[in-house]
Amino acid sequence: MRGTLQFTLASALSTTLICMASLAQAEARLRFDLPSQPLADSLRSVGSQANLNILFDPPLISGRVAPPIDEVMTADEALTRLLRGTGIKHEFLNEATVVLAPTAASRDPSRQKQDPPKSGAPAVTATGQGDRLRIAQVEQARDAAEHRARAQGALAQEAAGLEEIVVTAQKRAERLQEVPASVTAIKGEALSELGLSQLADYAQYAPGLAVQGGGSPGQASVTLRGIAAVGPGSVIGYYIDDTPLGASGNYAVATLFALDLMPYDLDRLEVLRGPQGTLYGAGAMGGLLKYVLKQADPTAFSAQFGGEASSADHGGRIGYAGRAAVNVPLIADQLALRASLYDKHYQGYTDNVFLGAANSNTGRQYGGRLALTWEPLASVRVNLGGIWNRIASDDNAAVTLDQLSTYTDDAVELLRGEPTLGEMAGANAFLQPFSKNVDYYSATVVWDAPRELTVTSATSWSRAITHRLQDTTSSYGLVPVLADLPPGYSDYRVDLDLKKLTQELRIASASGKRIEWLAGVFYTDETSTNQQRARIFDTDYRELTEPPLSPVLVGSLPSTFEEYAGFGSVTVNLTEVLDVTGGVRYAHNEQKFTQQLGGLVLGNAPPVSDTASESVTTWSISSRFRFSDDAMLYAKVATGYRPGGPNVALAGAVPSVDSDTLISYELGLKSTFLDGRALLNVSVFDIDWRDIQQAIVNEACSCAFLANAGDAYSRGVELEGSFRPVAGLTLGYNAAYTRARLTELLPDVPGGLLTGQQLPGVPEWSGALNADYTWPLGDRLSARIGAGVRYVGEKNVVTLSTDGPNTRDPAYTLGDVRAGVSSGQWTVNLFVRNVTDKRAYLSQSALQSALDPSLIFGIQSLPLEPRVTGLSFDVSF
Repeated sequence: MRGTLQFTLASALSTTLICMASLAQAEARLRFDLPSQPLADSLRSVGSQANLNILFDPPLISGRVAPPIDEVMTADEALTRLLRGTGIKHEFLNEATVVLAPTAASRDPSRQKQDPPKSGAPAVTATGQGDRLRIAQVEQARDAAEHRARAQGALAQEAAGLEEIVVTAQKRAERLQEVPASVTAIKGEALSELGLSQLADYAQYAPGLAVQGGGSPGQASVTLRGIAAVGPGSVIGYYIDDTPLGASGNYAVATLFALDLMPYDLDRLEVLRGPQGTLYGAGAMGGLLKYVLKQADPTAFSAQFGGEASSADHGGRIGYAGRAAVNVPLIADQLALRASLYDKHYQGYTDNVFLGAANSNTGRQYGGRLALTWEPLASVRVNLGGIWNRIASDDNAAVTLDQLSTYTDDAVELLRGEPTLGEMAGANAFLQPFSKNVDYYSATVVWDAPRELTVTSATSWSRAITHRLQDTTSSYGLVPVLADLPPGYSDYRVDLDLKKLTQELRIASASGKRIEWLAGVFYTDETSTNQQRARIFDTDYRELTEPPLSPVLVGSLPSTFEEYAGFGSVTVNLTEVLDVTGGVRYAHNEQKFTQQLGGLVLGNAPPVSDTASESVTTWSISSRFRFSDDAMLYAKVATGYRPGGPNVALAGAVPSVDSDTLISYELGLKSTFLDGRALLNVSVFDIDWRDIQQAIVNEACSCAFLANAGDAYSRGVELEGSFRPVAGLTLGYNAAYTRARLTELLPDVPGGLLTGQQLPGVPEWSGALNADYTWPLGDRLSARIGAGVRYVGEKNVVTLSTDGPNTRDPAYTLGDVRAGVSSGQWTVNLFVRNVTDKRAYLSQSALQSALDPSLIFGIQSLPLEPRVTGLSFDVSF
């Protein structure tokens, strides 16, 4: 009895002393001077300075960026500041050990970023005095912390906070809510759970983003903030991590073939609205889509595989997909390899009644990726990567509208039709296959140099080969009449081959200092070929090869584009709550172009070669004012440009076109409130667009050339936000109003373009609502249900003109639902897209004769994807 009493008193005394020591350790006041940097680095600094072991699972803090600290405080206060809003708590286990663990709220399975490490992998990282504890001790400490978190979670009734996202939109790792610009980040895991795999599906999650489809994955035109996809050169930039992909010149027709990647190896998609000319350069004057991929992790082994099956109403065979990824540390904490692959087969849902082909728009998207991460030194990180993406579509999703009629809206005559052949039926003489092969290789080296400088070298080489065949019977099918033959059929083939080399070298100062700066140089070299050919067939599909009917049209437009640029920005933190940033970019490009055109339509002319060069300076200035840690007001003025260049030598065309440029004014508010459970971001913008590069159609040959047609503006307001009223329930919303109008035409511009009309592909109103609820099913399982609704207003398909024909896409509203069950290691999801099987016909183009433009045979349109019901699963280990 006496011994038991002594043991009890001794235990109580030792516990008391430990608590007192822990309290003393927590209350010691120290000077912390920490920049904004990866959270792991800040924890390491606090641990070293306060003589603490800080224990945590590496996945718990992966990708997080800590705020700057420059003041005297206790270690406990410093940790509280660093972990604020992360869903992570810290606890002193003894006088020298602190354990980090998810809060009860952040344990919601819908918010878990990764599964806990499995046996054999380093379970917990320790920072500070002991570097790394023995695995057994670490796991024991972690388990104790998790037990406490579960016990506290059972008592906690308060709602969970929203997950914070770190982005690299400004080429620095920053919290999304700290970026003084309009940026949306869409998580790759969310896209997979919803069964989304095309860029057109992603648009509902980013206000101001509009995607006009071309009939299959890989055929899409993207618009941001009303900067319409007119002209062949892209107005949107595309990046994979630190390097660009896609053409900057005009003759690779980049505006029609947006980068469309599968989401399985995607960490997040960053959507940057407004011109990005100072950091990203040519072709990003309307905004930027940045695919940020998952990198290899040298600290832990992981693997994942999954699959999907889906069925479309009005469709044929079942669509299915498979995917897998593995991460293998080759040298612990230094070298790792990540490999992934995917293969998705699309089911068809449109019929070609002319050919008797049911569900003809089947297709496949497949590919793979390798990523190698090497950290030979603590200050050097090397990321090597390769992506192989293949898209092959058997036919466009095309519906023929006839019973044509016209109607007048705002004094403009518009053409419309009805799907009399069937709601999902077209009548083309040829299937319209499409394929695109992308090979992309990159190497990024990051050196944490002395004096808190970061040097980054980013290199890439890519090749994109595109083939597209279109039925042009309506355009050229009457050509045989010229030789006293019956009308026939015609097809038109375009073959593109783009090779692109890029190199960027930049150096950046540390974040969180009084003055922050970034400077760099950029180089790109592009070579592209553009082969075009139109053929004519009789009604037995025998090609007519004898002159003068053959060839109808043949063309070759090889070109090169080379650009050198220097850029830089400086941020001055005037006070703790107010800063100002200025940036500038100077770019010089040189282009070479050769035109070889011939055939019945264009005539046979000798080859024409031309060169062009230009120098463009873009700039930006922005400022932000922090009302508090959770609210910020910012203002930004920025310019952007799209390169001009040589023009095709056709009747009425000028020899070359100039760059079109714009200046954007933006005012925005970013706020988080209700203890981190609600988020609301609002921005207003006014963009002045000058010397727009517009494709002008020459009706004599049904061909087009470029002209600097005129000026336009785009003005509007965007908002997005989310709210977690209770733990497990997340509500999301976004909306955009965009008024984008052509205001003035330059002298002698042909084509009869109309001013005062909305630019093509830009809905005036759009928005979406989403809701997801997750709850536990016993100790090991959780369930999730969700729904979403999105609205897209009507939009013009082409730039409206007096010559016509003009078409307009109707407004539509779609609903989606989803449900799932997860154990943390495996997840099963059920999804239904377009749950009401809504009908709408988009991207409408008139089927017009090239010989007699007054003859219009119908309208070819792309239908909304019908209701799709699918089941997917993913397993991680």
